[in-house]
Amino acid sequence: IDRSSSKIEEFAPKMEIDGDLNVMKTDIKNLGKDLTIKNDLFIINCTNLNLFPNKIFVGGSIAIKNTPIKSWPKTINKINGNLGLYQTEISELPSGLSVNGVLDLRDTPIKKIPDNLFVADSLYVTGCQNLKGLFSFGKNIRVDKNLHIKKTPLMNSLKSQDDVKSFIEATGMRVGRVHYGKKYPINFI
Repeated sequence: IDRSSSKIEEFAPKMEIDGDLNVMKTDIKNLGKDLTIKNDLFIINCTNLNLFPNKIFVGGSIAIKNTPIKSWPKTINKINGNLGLYQTEISELPSGLSVNGVLDLRDTPIKKIPDNLFVADSLYVTGCQNLKGLFSFGKNIRVDKNLHIKKTPLMNSLKSQDDVKSFIEATGMRVGRVHYGKKYPINFI
């Protein structure tokens, strides 16, 4: 279902969508209660939407961009595809979050990468100005492919490959490769 440029402000309760839901440049204020989306959810440029529902099922990826959603529900901790929260106002994610794809937090006010995070692909924290040091990363983080940490205050302390390796060891993070602002990434696998 494509609700791009629609004047709709709220979805009906217990709505079920047998496919993708595209909500772009709309006046939507509420996604409704008990929303079920069999495939992917895309929310882009919805300036009136600042709450993400606690009771929602999305069978695939979730992409939210340039939308002022302020918090992520603790009840949603398993994503079957990618999770893109770029340019949202989300500053915290639940412990134990599992993303079976890419986790993209670019340009968000995220304060800490949560404990027990699993990302099957890559994690992007580029432009996250509240990630300032080791304390910004929780325990037991696993990123199977790439960690992108460019354009963050954390970069001030990661001037060399040895600094990056020390950072990864100190956090106990398991990661395949780190992209940290230099021309070549550091491989850990």
